Amino acid sequence: MTYPNVVLKNASEQLKKRQEENKKITREKKEALYRAIPELTLINQNISITMKQALASGDGDVEALRTALTRLMNERTSLLREHGYDNDCLEDYYDCPLCKDEGFVNGMVCRCYEKLMLKEAYRLSNLGNRIETENFNTISLDVYSEKKYMESIVHKAKLYCKKDDSVKKNLLFTGPTGTGKTFLSSCIAKEFLDHGHFVLYLTATKVFYAIDMAKFHPEENGASQLADMLPECDLLIIDDLGTEYGFGYSQSQLFDILETRTMNGKHTVISTNMDLNELNQKYSPRLVSRILGNYDIFVFQGKDLRYQ
Repeated sequence: MTYPNVVLKNASEQLKKRQEENKKITREKKEALYRAIPELTLINQNISITMKQALASGDGDVEALRTALTRLMNERTSLLREHGYDNDCLEDYYDCPLCKDEGFVNGMVCRCYEKLMLKEAYRLSNLGNRIETENFNTISLDVYSEKKYMESIVHKAKLYCKKDDSVKKNLLFTGPTGTGKTFLSSCIAKEFLDHGHFVLYLTATKVFYAIDMAKFHPEENGASQLADMLPECDLLIIDDLGTEYGFGYSQSQLFDILETRTMNGKHTVISTNMDLNELNQKYSPRLVSRILGNYDIFVFQGKDLRYQ
């Protein structure tokens, strides 16, 4: 897993919250039992005293104490059954019996903790519920008017998710509105997320907003945190490049972010409705040159899927 500190911190807080909630459930459950069966309190006290005596006693007293302890436990079991309870009703409550909500088993991260991290990574990705309906399992090539052509693009996207050397680490999706660029971006995002990578999906407008706010209003923690994640996340998806309102500073910063990501071996997917000539007119020559040199360019074609 390559989750950033913000994911680990939030997942840790969720685990701590779970522990506290389950301790409360356990406490309230036991209090209710003791109210319903007052004799249970005395038996448990005697069990506790006997166990302490057994631990502190010499060899000669162990057998007698063991016999007394067995008798007390049998009395407790019978008492619980008389009132319609199983013997395990006094056990602590855990969401995960394997790690007992500690998050680790034998020094290894428990699967329940991994799920918390994945859930937090999903939440921070900004993809919402989209990837539940937009993924490689739900994609249908039959909806594309250019089916064979799109089949090759989808195949390349799957190779990209497997980090195949035949595909560059950066992709540019260009083409008219409604030709499936955002859908395929979501497919890629889910594959990366499900394999323990941190994904950040943002429209170009939000990217430029985060850059500007981090520079001119650093006191806005949310924007600053977002700007910090732009060069660090495993996969950055920038949707609708060209629709943002940005100044020279933002473009310069975007160039630096993309350059840093490339040098650090990070993955980036950019989608835009603009063709290469329009990109040249809107952005600085060095930004466009860097994209052309470091990105595999997929030109999406066909009819607008939203009208089909």
